Amino acid sequence: MPRFDAQRFRLLISITKTVIQTYDSFLIARQNSRQPPTPTSSTPSITIPHNNRTLEAVFTTPPAPSAAILLFHGISDRLIYWQSVQTLLAQHNIASLIFHYSGYGKSTGATTPHNLRQDAQAAYATLRSLIPPFTPIHLLGFSLGSGVATDSAPHLTPPPAGLILCQSFNSLRLASAALVHAALSPLMPDIWQTHRTIADVRLPLLIVHGDADELFPSSMALQIEATAKAHSRHSVQLVQPKGFTHSQPYSRPTLDYWQPIIDFVLHTPTSEG
Repeated sequence: MPRFDAQRFRLLISITKTVIQTYDSFLIARQNSRQPPTPTSSTPSITIPHNNRTLEAVFTTPPAPSAAILLFHGISDRLIYWQSVQTLLAQHNIASLIFHYSGYGKSTGATTPHNLRQDAQAAYATLRSLIPPFTPIHLLGFSLGSGVATDSAPHLTPPPAGLILCQSFNSLRLASAALVHAALSPLMPDIWQTHRTIADVRLPLLIVHGDADELFPSSMALQIEATAKAHSRHSVQLVQPKGFTHSQPYSRPTLDYWQPIIDFVLHTPTSEG
């Protein structure tokens, strides 16, 4: 098996992140020029220490949450992008924690697959400590985060109540072809092959993929769904909200996209407790 080149991975992730941040900033600015967003106050971030690193995170909760979600953001996202989503979830009695991966925002350390798996474990433990005992926790991976969440899910204890994949890709190498350029995709390590590793996730699964995603085609979600259904003993659902582009689920969250997620989180049976 070829040696994993962490330095090359970090460089390519940095290039991709810069390209997508520029693209997303343009799209969000264009959307806001047509319909200005509702002003919201900024939620202070918290710091999660672990393994000689620290993670920057934002925790939002209603007074007595019925469930919680650990959010795994996309390759170019900032925590502030998800504030409206966290507010929407809290309005439906769902707590949430979103964290910057190592090397993102104020989080320290290198952006590597190994560190990101450890980041997920630390964030999961922190979320569990911030909510009432036995509150079910679901993982939600968005875009890049779908690969990180799927990779991390089997390593979390106790097991999460379920997994939600939004605007997901089937592998990082194929995603990089869509995100930057096909010529660069062979340089990207072929990791986070969600269309294969989803077979190892023994959790209820919800896949949500807007049908107007300009980056990742719906065929990627269909491939993940097919593998999951072939291997899972739990429920597997695919929802394709109409008209949603790649960034709209968090840049302008509405119940057209989020209601199936809310229903899944609040009504999925859990054995924990």
